Amino acid sequence: MVSGAAGTFTDDDPGAVLTRGLHDMGVDGAVTQDSGTPAGGAMRCGTLASGAGPVTLCMWADHSSLVTVTVPVENRPPTLEALAGQARALRAAMEVPAGS
Repeated sequence: MVSGAAGTFTDDDPGAVLTRGLHDMGVDGAVTQDSGTPAGGAMRCGTLASGAGPVTLCMWADHSSLVTVTVPVENRPPTLEALAGQARALRAAMEVPAGS
């Protein structure tokens, strides 16, 4: 599942925003991943415990977007690296160059 927001975000450190947000959500062991694309920003991935079972997720943020990619963990959870690769591919497909 992919969800997100677009706009103008004024925080100077998107990585710090992700780290705080994931911690506040209860994500354990969030790790930094390559955010990909020329837009830069930051990506963090981790696992969230939920009543329905753990959820593996990656979030990326830059100065104009904040997006979460989640995968419910069923039989075999994806590695954080594999999900980060999928999130980077989605980001590359979704981003529109500034001024477009």
